[in-house]
Amino acid sequence: MTAIALQPDQPFDLDLTLSCGQTFRWEKVEGWWQGTVEGRAIHIRQNEDLLTFSGADAGFIRDYFRLDQDLPTILSSIDRDPVISAAIHECRGLRLVRQQPWECLISYICATNTNIPAVKRRVALMAEQFGRSVDGPFGATYAFPEPEELA
Repeated sequence: MTAIALQPDQPFDLDLTLSCGQTFRWEKVEGWWQGTVEGRAIHIRQNEDLLTFSGADAGFIRDYFRLDQDLPTILSSIDRDPVISAAIHECRGLRLVRQQPWECLISYICATNTNIPAVKRRVALMAEQFGRSVDGPFGATYAFPEPEELA
């Protein structure tokens, strides 16, 4: 296991970030988030200002969760009206992930006129049917298939 100490002035909420509907291949099991990102089987959890994880190095985790970006500065630049201000307050610590564009595109095509659980099932079945098997700390999982594998 590897750990990253989070900066107290840079809000991050792992649960909110992974459950908000921006990505569909993460599941929370016994306090740990399990997901497959760019062929890596990642196991991660947050305990206050500490992220503990396996399956990827610290640089990958920082990049994927955009921990290198100054979130308070970004939020203050868009906090211009009451609706945005309320959203910022309600979603404190939400970060946009750096998901592979191909997987993001296909996931959102699958999301048309449906709900998050249905999209998660569709994307998981697509990965299982066409992606390569990846061993991880929570058992076998599947990488999201490349465009050539779906053609």
